Amino acid sequence: HVMFKAENPKLFAQRVAAAHQLRKSTEAVLRYNLYVDSMPIQEGDYFDEYRTERIRDLSINTRQLLDNEEMLDIPTMISEITTDYARTMNKIVFDQSIAEQRNHHEVFAKLNLPPEKPQ
Repeated sequence: HVMFKAENPKLFAQRVAAAHQLRKSTEAVLRYNLYVDSMPIQEGDYFDEYRTERIRDLSINTRQLLDNEEMLDIPTMISEITTDYARTMNKIVFDQSIAEQRNHHEVFAKLNLPPEKPQ
């Protein structure tokens, strides 16, 4: 770290400490997302035909989109929604596993989770 003579040492130390804390929390978020993204995704249909049609209808609910429906790639959109849904399910399972096993498993005890987002 470089501190110039004109800098206030106390403010410099606070800035460096804040940078280190931000780096630590950012690494925790990246590691957490890597763990969740690395979990296997169960193959299969998450949404039945009714839900798929409902998603399609809600996503093209404006006149402009309805007029250009043939230009939209609905199957790709449904695929992305399915992937996001599967990732969310994996996140829920991962969070529950950590909550249940944190005190009983050495790996979970050392895991630094990202800070909770304020609601």
